[in-house]
Amino acid sequence: EGLIFAINDNNLLGISTKHRLKQLQQKKWLASSPLLCWLYTTPAKDSDWLANVLCEWNKSAITVQIPTTFHNIIKGGNIPLHTVSHLKECYFDFAQPNKIPGKQSFIVGSNLGNNQPIIGKLQQSDSISIMIQHFIPSHNQQRKTILKECNGCLITNPFTILPSTVNTSRNLCFTNLPLNLCFTIPVNYMF
Repeated sequence: EGLIFAINDNNLLGISTKHRLKQLQQKKWLASSPLLCWLYTTPAKDSDWLANVLCEWNKSAITVQIPTTFHNIIKGGNIPLHTVSHLKECYFDFAQPNKIPGKQSFIVGSNLGNNQPIIGKLQQSDSISIMIQHFIPSHNQQRKTILKECNGCLITNPFTILPSTVNTSRNLCFTNLPLNLCFTIPVNYMF
């Protein structure tokens, strides 16, 4: 009730609430006002009262009707903004993958079979290709990326010769990719 009052206020309270909504939209990379497309049901540890109220509304399936002038819609493109990482939180050096003994490296490459990106853990490399163990990207409730081992899919190359250090007791997915279509990504991985 307090948030609805604050949104409808024409004085300082309403102005500051609308400004806070725009800040929240920018912070969470939302394509429109958080009042229209809030994605979360669990507030983050550092969230404020406004984010907490929006989480409760989302859990309870409460929606509001607001004038189109307050939608703050960002138009253009076909990728939802909330799926794009914030530039301050990550970087890519686009270095070609090299296998460094004792270090686990994850890469993004292009799967020539379906022309789609693929993420994997680097197993070995040579001057023209790399062998990766395929990982599936997912996310947790805080929308942080988690990489999980693929247990076998269509990209598995049955002719891949695995290094002796690879445990083959489980059904895992391995494939080879051209080196020039891959780059190393910095990650904190969880299994």
